[in-house]
Amino acid sequence: MSALACFRQLRGTIAANLLAVFLFPEDFVVAQIKGIAGMTPGEIAFQLNRGGKFVVYRYCYSVVALTVMESTAVYLIRSDESRIIRGLPWTLLTLVAGWWGIPWGPIRTVQSLWINLHGGTNVTAQIAATLPVTDLKWDVVGEP
Repeated sequence: MSALACFRQLRGTIAANLLAVFLFPEDFVVAQIKGIAGMTPGEIAFQLNRGGKFVVYRYCYSVVALTVMESTAVYLIRSDESRIIRGLPWTLLTLVAGWWGIPWGPIRTVQSLWINLHGGTNVTAQIAATLPVTDLKWDVVGEP
């Protein structure tokens, strides 16, 4: 079993994620991105140059006095896809489960909804800078 596979089994622990990022930055970043399975670096660059984005959504859930707000994995949103529609499952989860914690439930719910209904958080430049992609038009993608 490879070291990266061991880290993936420990997924969710802060220490494992930090070690994986430092020891295997390319593999870790690529493994965490939804929507690029089977794509070559050239295909990823093509999508980004056409206006595709790497996006992270927020969601929150509450139980009595505990409210948790988290980020999703990174998603590749192609240029012909809607960023808002892609984030709809996270928006609906937040609408149903986010309000119930006092006092932070309503606050975190509004924050998550605001981010998701504005297309999520664009992390294209940061992610593209860590991937083995060449021929990016940084004026389209954004500076890293």
